[in-house]
Amino acid sequence: MANHRSAPWILLFAAAVWIAACKSAPVDPGRNAAGPAQPSMDELGDLEATRLDMMESAARRGQHARVIEIAGVFLKESPASRAAARVLLLKGRAEYNSGELEAARSSMENIALQHPTSPQALEAKAWLGIIAYKQGRHRDAVETLEPIHRQMTAAAWKEQVAAALSASYFALGDDAKGAQWAAKGPRNNGAPADDPDPGAPPANLIESAGAPAHGGSGVESLEKQCAALERGSQAAEPVCFRLALTYLHIRQTAKGVTALKEHLAAYPNGRTAARAKELLQAIEARTAADPNVIGVILPLSGKYRGIGVPAYQGLRMGLGKTEPWTPPAPAKDEEGKTLPPPPLDEEIQVGGTRIIVRDDEGDPGKAKRLVRELVIQHKVMAIIGPLTAAASEAAAYEAEDLEVPIVLLSRKEGLPEIGPWVFRNAITYRAQAHFIAGWAINRMGYKRFGIIHPATPGGTEIANAFWDTVESLGGEVTGIESYPADATTFKDAARKLVGRYYLELRKEFFDPVKRKELEGLKGWVRNRKLEELQASVPPVVDFDAVFIPDYYQPVAGIAPALAVEDVILYTSSDYHQKRIMDATGLKDLKLVRLLGIDSWNHPKLIDLGEKYVEESVFVDGWNPRSGWPETKGFVSVWRSAYNGEPNLYAAQGFDTMAMVSQAVSMRQPSSRLEARKLLAAIRDFPGALGKTSFGPEGEAEHPLTLFTVYKKAIITMDDYERQRGIKKAPAAPAPKQP
Repeated sequence: MANHRSAPWILLFAAAVWIAACKSAPVDPGRNAAGPAQPSMDELGDLEATRLDMMESAARRGQHARVIEIAGVFLKESPASRAAARVLLLKGRAEYNSGELEAARSSMENIALQHPTSPQALEAKAWLGIIAYKQGRHRDAVETLEPIHRQMTAAAWKEQVAAALSASYFALGDDAKGAQWAAKGPRNNGAPADDPDPGAPPANLIESAGAPAHGGSGVESLEKQCAALERGSQAAEPVCFRLALTYLHIRQTAKGVTALKEHLAAYPNGRTAARAKELLQAIEARTAADPNVIGVILPLSGKYRGIGVPAYQGLRMGLGKTEPWTPPAPAKDEEGKTLPPPPLDEEIQVGGTRIIVRDDEGDPGKAKRLVRELVIQHKVMAIIGPLTAAASEAAAYEAEDLEVPIVLLSRKEGLPEIGPWVFRNAITYRAQAHFIAGWAINRMGYKRFGIIHPATPGGTEIANAFWDTVESLGGEVTGIESYPADATTFKDAARKLVGRYYLELRKEFFDPVKRKELEGLKGWVRNRKLEELQASVPPVVDFDAVFIPDYYQPVAGIAPALAVEDVILYTSSDYHQKRIMDATGLKDLKLVRLLGIDSWNHPKLIDLGEKYVEESVFVDGWNPRSGWPETKGFVSVWRSAYNGEPNLYAAQGFDTMAMVSQAVSMRQPSSRLEARKLLAAIRDFPGALGKTSFGPEGEAEHPLTLFTVYKKAIITMDDYERQRGIKKAPAAPAPKQP
C-alpha cells in the first residue's frame, strides 16, 4: 500500500503495511505443538499491528533502542494483547543486543512465566540459558538448555545451544560432557559476526567450540597448560589431546595434525592413542589431493537437466573441447514408454588433467555424498558445481567440512559466507538489485521508488536488497507490495501501490454525497457503483520508478495493471506524451519507469507486455552481442557446435572451467589450501562474461549490462542512447557485494 498523506494515522498505518511486506521472517528455534497459533495481523487492532511492524522493522535494521522504546509503550497500553509474547521477545532480543543482560533476562522470564504455551516460549528459554551462560551462571545454563536442545529445529539455534552447554560443562569441570556437547556445536566457531536476522542466536557464543569462554580454558590457555605440564605425564594427556581437537575444530588443521603426531609420540599406548590414530588417518585420507584431478557436480538428468546440460556443454568448451556434446537419448521400455534417464557420470581426459563428472540430479543429499566421494576416493584438488540452490548449499557445507575448494554456480544468496573454501561464480539477484538501483539514482536522478515483488523468499530478499541500496544512496521507497507466487492477475497489487485498494483510508472516499449513493444498493448494481467511486479516487503516484524482481511473464501482467490504475509509464516520445496529455487533460505528466532483473531478458517479454514494457530497463550479466573479444570468441565457437545461441548457464560453465583449470592444472598447487589461495587471488580473468574477479568472501564480481525495450526490440542502454542521440554519461558504478 502506498503513502497517503490525508492524515497522520493513515501515514502510520500505510508505513506498517510496507514494512510487513518486506521484513524477514523471525527465526523459529523449534516447534511448540501445545501452543496457540501465532496471532495474525488481522486479529490485532490497527494500532497494535502498526507498533508491532515498527518494532520488527527496527529490529531488522539493528535499531535496538527504538525496539525497546516502542515495546515499552505497547506493553503498557496493551498488556493483554495476543501479541504480548511476540513483543516481549523482540524487546528481550534488543536488550540482549544492547548489552542489557538483566533487562533481557526479565523480558524472557516474563514470556516463560506469563505465556508458557506461546510460540515464543521455546526461544525465550533458549535466551534465558544463553544469558545465564554469559553471566557465568553455568549450572543455571545447563539446567535451562539441556532439556530444550532436542526440541530445537533451527540448525543455528541447535548448534549455539550445544556450544553454550559445552562451554558451561567445561567451566563446571565436567570435561566429558563438555566434549560431548562440543561435537554438536557450530562448525564455524559461531554464527556470522553481523547476524542479518534479529531473531538469530547470538554470534560467536564461545571462544572456540569445545573450549569454554570462562575459566581460562580457551585455545591460548590450553596451549599454555599443555606446554607447562610435563610431556608424557598422566596429567598432560587429556589437556594436550583437547588442544589438538580444538585446533581441528577451529579449522587450524595443520596445527591439529602436528599436535596429534606429537601426542602419539608422547602417548603411543595412552587412553587417547586409538582416537588420535583414527583422526590422523581420516585427515590424511581427505587431505591427499592430485592437482591433475578436478571434480564436477551438475544436474545432468532429472527436472533440472535443462540448465545443467548447457552449463556442462560450456564447461567442456572451457577445457578446449569444441565438438558438440548432447546427453544420450532416453531409453524406452517394452511398451514404448520413455524411461527416466539414468544419472550421467563420466570422465574427461584433457592433456594431463582428468575431470571427474558426476550427476547430482538436483538432489541435495546426493550432491553432499558426491562431494565426499570426489574428495576421499578421487583426491580431487577442487570441485565445480553444483548449480541448483538446495544442492549447492548441501555441497558447500560438505566441502567446507572437508576443506576442499568448491566453485558453485548457484545464485542462491549467502553461499560464499558458509566459509573460506566456498566460492561462487554466478550473477546474483542481490548484485543486480544493487546495480540497477545505483543506475536509477546516480545516472537518472530518480529519488522515489515503488516495489512490486512475488511473495517468495527470493522475491522478498531481492526487494529488500533494492530497498537497502536506495536508502544508502539517499533515495526513498514510498511503497512496496507483494503478490502470490502463482498469481495470474495483479490488479490488487497495483491498486495497493497507488492507494486505491484500502479506499476507507482515503479522505476522497469519505465524501458524504458519494457514500450516500451506495445506500440501499445491492448486488451487481452496488458493485458497479462502487467501481465507479473507486475510479473517481485519484492514484497516489509518489514514485519515479517501480522495481519488479520477477520473470517476464508476471512483468507482462503487472505493467498493464499499473497503467489501468492511471500510472503513466515512461515514454521518451513527444508524440505519445502529447496524446496522453490530450486524453487526460494533464498539463504536466508524471512518467514512471519500470525496472527489472535478468529474468526479464526474453523475447516474449515484448510479445506479452506489448507497449506497456516499452523503454523499461533491466539488468543482466550475459550479453551474447557484446564486443568483448572473449565473448565473441565463445559465442562463435558455440554457434559452430550447436547452431544456436549460448545462454547464461553455458557462459558460466565455460568461464568457471577455464578459471579453475588455470588455477589448478596449470599452476599445480601442492595442496588444497594452496589451490584455495590461487582461486581467491583471481583478478580480472578474461572470460565470456567479461572480466571476473573473486572478492574477499569468494563471490565472483562481473560487469553487468543494462537493457531496454525500444521499438519492439531488446537492446542495450548504450545502443538506446546512441539511437536517441543521448550524450554518453559515465557508467553506473559497479555493484558492491553486500
